[in-house]
Amino acid sequence: QIKTGLPAGGDVNYNDVSLLLHMNGVDGSTTFTDSSDNNQTITRSGPTIEVEQFKFGGSSAYFNGTGETLSASSTDFAFGTGDFTIEFWQYMYNSSLTVANQKGIVQISNASGGLSTTYTNGVLIAYGIGGNYSIGVNLNGGDSLLSNTGVLTADTWEHVAVTRSSGALRIFVNG
Repeated sequence: QIKTGLPAGGDVNYNDVSLLLHMNGVDGSTTFTDSSDNNQTITRSGPTIEVEQFKFGGSSAYFNGTGETLSASSTDFAFGTGDFTIEFWQYMYNSSLTVANQKGIVQISNASGGLSTTYTNGVLIAYGIGGNYSIGVNLNGGDSLLSNTGVLTADTWEHVAVTRSSGALRIFVNG
């Protein structure tokens, strides 16, 4: 069950990964590669690889907050009512958020695998008046969950995981 070529110990769930973006590359690069076995085609609109801020590997993706996207279109992302996990590391610059705002971090596909037409279907990071950050999830117009305001911290790397297991939707921030 251990995938070869992975770090010591491997990952017994690797074969279930639909998309894996490491965001590695040289400064200013516009190439984003899926490292899962699915070899998804990534369509880019705006973001670049940057080396100024990173958690692993010496680089990360930089989104400037003006509607930039990375997308992969596949029915793998039409979750229906099944179990799933979405996880990512994020670093939100406090200086870039000066007004109350909401950004879609992961936009979930609709039942046919196409993108949802609104940010209300996916994982959202919200910035509120007074510098409070929160994270929320809305799936299929029914499954929804909003974390308490203030669970995210600006200018800090944070791990976020959103899971649905046996119908229970959960958000984990830093564990």
